[in-house]
Amino acid sequence: MSTALLNNDDHAIKSAVLCQQTGFSSSSSCCSNGGGDVSGSGGGGGGGGGGGGAKRIIRLRPSNRSSRVTLTLTASKAVNATEARWTHLSRNTRCCVFLRDFSDRESKEDAQRIVESHARSSTKVDYRVDDSSVLFTFLRKNRAQLLNYREDGQGRTSAYIAGAYMAGRPSGNGSSCIWYYGLPHSLSYPSSKISWTPEIGEKSPYRVLPFVLRGRDVDREDAPPITLCTHATADQVYGIVELARRWEGPLSLAVFSPGLDAGLAVALLDRACRCETAMSKVSVHLIFPARRVPSLDRAYQEQADCTASDLQWREMETERWKSGMTYPINVARNVARTSANTARVLVSDIELLPSERLASGFLAMVHDRPPKLGVVFVLPVFEIDANEQPPSTKKELLSAAKAGLAVYFHRFLCPHCQRFPGLTRWMVRTDPGKVRPLIITRREYPHHRWEPVFIGMREDPLYTENMSWEGKQDKMAQMFEMCLLNYRLVVLDGAFLVHTPGIKRKPQIISVARQEFLRPHEKRNAKLYQRVVKRLLAQYPTNRKCTQ
Repeated sequence: MSTALLNNDDHAIKSAVLCQQTGFSSSSSCCSNGGGDVSGSGGGGGGGGGGGGAKRIIRLRPSNRSSRVTLTLTASKAVNATEARWTHLSRNTRCCVFLRDFSDRESKEDAQRIVESHARSSTKVDYRVDDSSVLFTFLRKNRAQLLNYREDGQGRTSAYIAGAYMAGRPSGNGSSCIWYYGLPHSLSYPSSKISWTPEIGEKSPYRVLPFVLRGRDVDREDAPPITLCTHATADQVYGIVELARRWEGPLSLAVFSPGLDAGLAVALLDRACRCETAMSKVSVHLIFPARRVPSLDRAYQEQADCTASDLQWREMETERWKSGMTYPINVARNVARTSANTARVLVSDIELLPSERLASGFLAMVHDRPPKLGVVFVLPVFEIDANEQPPSTKKELLSAAKAGLAVYFHRFLCPHCQRFPGLTRWMVRTDPGKVRPLIITRREYPHHRWEPVFIGMREDPLYTENMSWEGKQDKMAQMFEMCLLNYRLVVLDGAFLVHTPGIKRKPQIISVARQEFLRPHEKRNAKLYQRVVKRLLAQYPTNRKCTQ
């Protein structure tokens, strides 16, 4: 049995990776230097059992560079349980890696693990280790495949990562974006450029620096005139490349960038603009606390791999995380939407990927009819198994659902939030090959807690900005107002959104610290909702079908 000997230098190591390739020659290497320290002795040996295999010494330095873990690994055959697990997790990659949490309280025996890799065609492995995830890029003979292994406390993993399709591609010198205010190298702007938030205005604790970046083709006349309006925290920004390459029209992105988080956001955006030409359709706006203006004091590498593996997954390094800031998700939604240059908008999250040709298909459905208030077009939202690629057509989605690999969004987490009217009808109908209406409904009982994602208008009711993401149910107030205004909701067929891979389930264990952090925000959102409801009931005619 292979043995991994842990030497943690009295520091807690949150993540460590063992990488072993069987059947390597003296000239091949299992792990190459991708940011950490790697050394090893070559030699024969293979996938046999026992201790006759070649020994590899692999040193991995965590991203905080404050500690080092040394692992001594002897090649051997993996035990059945481990091998079966990794066959399932990485059946599309033909390579097995193992992520293990270590701490200085654990004994060496607890650190014993076996890893076996069957990726004999791999020529290079780049990796990044941080507190929550590991990025591996396997460069094959004719293609690159990327595996991101991320644990969420329930043993689930994901083979998806934003920018995976660009694995092995270096960033270029040219940019598809036009920067303002000295960016991306510096940041300087007059106070007159700062604006208030759309709903609360001057009394809001947040401020907006609009259009720090504008795509070269954002106003292209031949693009579908529907803006995808999305939002992100600084560490999530790279998800915009996946939206930009899928969405045919312009995109408006609002980024929460308090203090030094702006530096990370700008670095990720700069990399995206150097790697993905579709970024030419994107405009970006920064939002931040009035007392914590954006700053670029931190330097990041400008040119590197287009997967941005050196920049992604830094949530725990952000100022937002360290300071325990809440995410003003509705401020971000409002800013992204009101900054759009088109009458029609789709307000969506950065992790929701649109089906192919959604924008052009929608316009073909409505023909040249002008948009009007009071009618929105709902996009069904789904989630896919962590090891599956996001479907781009309804045919692919139905196939995954039939295999038990896709479900409607939040089915196991919050069923009433995304179980849309007409779901059964939608699922039994085959792919129409075009976008078409399925049913017309309203936000009324029993769907009064439904929080749909829809194509609407820039002038639709705003989101309640005092509500935070941490407090949950942050779109309920907007939907209640739309009900009082007698909005009609047209559920679309042949078009949908799918969350980045990984089916969400209720965690079996939530830490006491996490519960204590979330509880006051949930109570605050609930109180704010009741306050908004009271105001709206006084503002609009009563509609008893608009259950609270």
